[in-house]
Amino acid sequence: MNKDPENKIAWWEPAMEVFYQVTGLIAGPIIIALFLGRYLDDKYQSGQKFFFILLALAFVVSITGIMTLTKRYAKKTAEEVKNKLLAKNIKEDNKQDQN
Repeated sequence: MNKDPENKIAWWEPAMEVFYQVTGLIAGPIIIALFLGRYLDDKYQSGQKFFFILLALAFVVSITGIMTLTKRYAKKTAEEVKNKLLAKNIKEDNKQDQN
């Protein structure tokens, strides 16, 4: 299996982690809005008013969560790239010092 020797994780594991988190951020609020909206509409005989209000709220929650997650992973990725470049530069400096 292709594993990163530094981290001891498969190359595809971070991508699957992001996939599951984004899927949860999309599906979770919408499923909650569906059932809660239907319950409240039936209870108060309001047509589909609560359903659409909660669906719009779920959309906002999903978008906000995805934006936060994207910022976090962009920062993490930038830090990893920076560390790899720094390690590469140190390795090259050590080779030059030996010559």
